[in-house]
Amino acid sequence: MNGKETWNGFDKNPQNIWTNPKKGVSLFLQQCKDNNIVAPTKQDIEATYMNLVNMNIEELKLVAKDEIQPFIVRKICEFIIKAKDLGVYETLLDRGIGKPLQSLKSEVGVTWEIKIIKPKL
Repeated sequence: MNGKETWNGFDKNPQNIWTNPKKGVSLFLQQCKDNNIVAPTKQDIEATYMNLVNMNIEELKLVAKDEIQPFIVRKICEFIIKAKDLGVYETLLDRGIGKPLQSLKSEVGVTWEIKIIKPKL
């Protein structure tokens, strides 16, 4: 093997080489900025979830079909409409309000011995 075999033709087909993910994400973010697409704030996302929880089935169907709405909102509406149990609503409330704090107590019977060694000068 002289080293050329490991390139698998990338020298002739540079489009087959994967780009650095940072460049891909940076490019995506720049395209969003150029198209005036702004990332929602945490409060926007929480308000969206809480509004979806408060909608009736007919309103959810209208939002799910509305092409102007963001893709993720339409998909969440479709998911709620198809839901068979209340687990979906529990998840929506967790995302909108947040899960209650949970604490975990544990005791470990381990003792540590620390020796401080002074350097010789």
